[in-house]
Amino acid sequence: MKLPLEGIRVLDLCPMFAGNLGTAILGDMGAEVIKVESTQYWQYGARGIRARPTREEVMRASPFWAYPDSDPGPDPWNRSSGLHAFSRNKLGITVDLRQPAGVEVFKRLIKVADVFVESNSPPLMTRLGLEYEALRDVNPSLIMVRSSGFGLSGPYRDRPALALTLGAFCGHGLLRGYPDVSPPNIHASDISDGCAGVGIALATIVALHHRKRTGKGQLVEMSQVENFMPMLGWFFMDYIFNKRTHLPLADRHPLAAPCGCYPCVGEDNWVNITVHNDQEWGGFCRALGRPDWTKDPELATPVGRCRRQDEMDGHISEWTRSRDRHEVMYLLQREGVPCGPVLASRETFEDPQLQARGHFEPVTAPWGWTYLFPGNPLRMSGYGRLRVRHPAPKLGQHNEYVYKELLGYSDDEYVHLEREGHIGTEPAPHIA
Repeated sequence: MKLPLEGIRVLDLCPMFAGNLGTAILGDMGAEVIKVESTQYWQYGARGIRARPTREEVMRASPFWAYPDSDPGPDPWNRSSGLHAFSRNKLGITVDLRQPAGVEVFKRLIKVADVFVESNSPPLMTRLGLEYEALRDVNPSLIMVRSSGFGLSGPYRDRPALALTLGAFCGHGLLRGYPDVSPPNIHASDISDGCAGVGIALATIVALHHRKRTGKGQLVEMSQVENFMPMLGWFFMDYIFNKRTHLPLADRHPLAAPCGCYPCVGEDNWVNITVHNDQEWGGFCRALGRPDWTKDPELATPVGRCRRQDEMDGHISEWTRSRDRHEVMYLLQREGVPCGPVLASRETFEDPQLQARGHFEPVTAPWGWTYLFPGNPLRMSGYGRLRVRHPAPKLGQHNEYVYKELLGYSDDEYVHLEREGHIGTEPAPHIA
């Protein structure tokens, strides 16, 4: 049976996490996603920290740009963790869009595409002559999805933005901090990028549905900051209703108590416990053996428990500190209390729940490694699990297929484009 989006062709001109995740989801669903890159300039974020990083730089790199065995290898542009996390199920080609001939190549691609997704700063598309109005003339049924930090209008339109910018703009950085930790010491979070990726995929599917009903393509615009704000809807609504601004929440929840991470046996082992209502509170008390402190009448109500959270944390930590985190989880889950161990990345691979569901699937990378990849969470009757059909492409891996088979370039034309710097399989020598 065909996958849901099989037969749909998507062009991907996304440099960072948000857009790359969105097009990866479309690829998981069967779309033919063609990632458009260049050998003549480096797209920071898509394929690593730099084209040719040193081993020292790789050793100091963040998880976003980790390399196998912390070794850049002979072709580091094909090996970074960010590339393989978010370019699965994609094809890869190269073209230099800064040259008129490169723009012509891209417009030929537009003619045979269903969707074009880009997540760049808006002025870039203007400079390249690739705005929707120009591309619609080439392919009237085209769906173009544009996702930038602040949208295509307003005073912030042309401002560059990354996830940290957007999280700060929405107040998320303060909400997820701690009362005794100043904003500069709060760890970075890219959660708005993940939300944007899902939003891009949803927007594309909705536009495809609209085109199927009407036959018309369209421009879809998604401001990433506006996409992220509804995820914090409780806090915005509280301000609207009560003019109340929230302080950092740490590990707590405004409507649940007790709630937080508690120490367990072993070095840096923790368990997360969340009690939402009176029923869960009853289960929590039974699991602990109904110690005297739980019998305080004020703790019988959610308001009272929220008021006494600090005091309860001391009692709970004393109880968890002598127990294994999985033991605590089983004791509380048995009584209907949401609870789970805080796992390191390596421990998730050993988790019996994820193993039982086959969440991690083996993928063989271009350099020969077979590794376990966190799979797509969707299971659809008639399709089964949406699998990784092929790993992230090497730079320019599918040039011949796209240029010759899809676009009809002759061998001589192909060689000419190689000489002009459009077609290649490694970054140009001048790119470090």
